[in-house]
Amino acid sequence: MGTPNTHYIESVVIKVNGSTVLTEPYTSQPTTSTFMYNYNITSNTGALISVTGICSQSGSITRTYIVGTGQNESPGENAISGYIGFILFTGILFGGFTILMKKKMKKGEILE
Repeated sequence: MGTPNTHYIESVVIKVNGSTVLTEPYTSQPTTSTFMYNYNITSNTGALISVTGICSQSGSITRTYIVGTGQNESPGENAISGYIGFILFTGILFGGFTILMKKKMKKGEILE
């Protein structure tokens, strides 16, 4: 993203099993490169967590994660624990959001 004071992640909404547990507004972004915000969310194994990042200029991206089951939705020895999985998931979400916004800027779909 070109200018982190005008083109940034405006808010993050986190839901657990469909209920909003956190809405975090922002007025700028720490850097133009990939970055990560961490949020402490309490949930049980099997809970469906959805994270939505909303752009200050246009669009949003939402990703979901089932706690304790990894990305394949079935428990097993390769499952990622809830807390570590959520941190990993949040980092991937914002990395993907940053890449998406950079691509849109290059195509001229979003003005800085």
